[in-house]
Order: sequence, then structure tokens, then C-alpha cells
Amino acid sequence: MGRGYNTIAFDAAKCDGCGDCMTACATVKTGSDDKKRSRIQIVGSESDGFELALCRQCGDPKCVTVCPAAALTKNQDSGVIEWNAAKCVDCLLCTIGCTYAGIALDAGVGHVAKCDMCYASPDGAPACVPACPHDALTYITTSRIYNEVGDWEDLFAPGLAGCQGCNTELLMRHTLRRVGPETVLATPPGCVPGM
Repeated sequence: MGRGYNTIAFDAAKCDGCGDCMTACATVKTGSDDKKRSRIQIVGSESDGFELALCRQCGDPKCVTVCPAAALTKNQDSGVIEWNAAKCVDCLLCTIGCTYAGIALDAGVGHVAKCDMCYASPDGAPACVPACPHDALTYITTSRIYNEVGDWEDLFAPGLAGCQGCNTELLMRHTLRRVGPETVLATPPGCVPGM
């Protein structure tokens, strides 16, 4: 089974474009409060809404694929796509390869910059998340659960062929993984357990 990683979620409906997250990022990463130097960018307008330009730490990162110098690599432990300044040739192909505009030229230093989710920070949490006064950013840390139980034996037998699965089925499946094989769960076929 694959591996889950912590991530930053964005709720566009809560964002008013204040830029506090960008200021926090720029301050932590560059020592400057210049929002243009932030590795997270809020783009858009109040009339059309806002979107987040942020490295999503993709599972199959195209920025890594297109980098001719192998300056970008995916850290399999943290899930963070790491950038190696010593290898980078400043070709900017990674900026074209990124679907999410998550890696961009930092004109202040003349090379690309991208979010690393403040992975190396003492508390291991991104600085932008607590800086958002509207809770538009959330640091999702549930990957630990997926990584812990994802490879455990599945003790829940599949149901009917017409069943596409539901939340109740997932709850029962993961509960059985946790309590172990000395447990019996009897449910009628169909959607009755979900009622």
C-alpha cells in the first residue's frame, strides 16, 4: 500500500485575500515581510474568489520529472519535494512542470523557491497555517493513521457486488483492523448497517 503524508488544505470560501499567510511564510523563509518572496501565494480577486498557489508535494511530481539537473527529489519519509540549490541550473523548467504554480522564481535571490511545509521547523508545522485569521488553511496530519494501519490485515469481507462502499463500511473495516482477529462482527447484507 502507498504512503500517506501530511498536507496543507485550503478552503477558498473562507479566504478574503488578506495575505497574512504569505507574510508569515516570507518572514520565516527569507527574513523579509515582502509577500512576493513567500513560497505560498494567494491569487485572484474578491469578485472572482481566491485560489492558492502552493507546492502540493505531489505523489508523482512533474517538477521532479522535468528537472534536467535532478535538483528536485521527493523525500519518501516526509513527502516533501526537496530542492537542492547546488544542483539547480536555474532553467525554470520546474515552474512549467508544476500544475499548481507551487514552484516559482524568487526574484529576490534569482532562483526558484517552493514550499517545504516548514518541515525542518522545530514544531514541524507550516508557519502559514496559524497565521491565517480566517481558518482558510488547515494542516492535515491524519496521514499517521493511514501509515499505521494501512497495511494491517483486512478482516472485513467484501459485501455485495453492487455495494460501492460507504462511511459505515469504512468505519467497520478500520475498527476491525484495530481490534484484531478475535472479534466477530455480524451485519445484515445491504445498507442496513449504515442506518
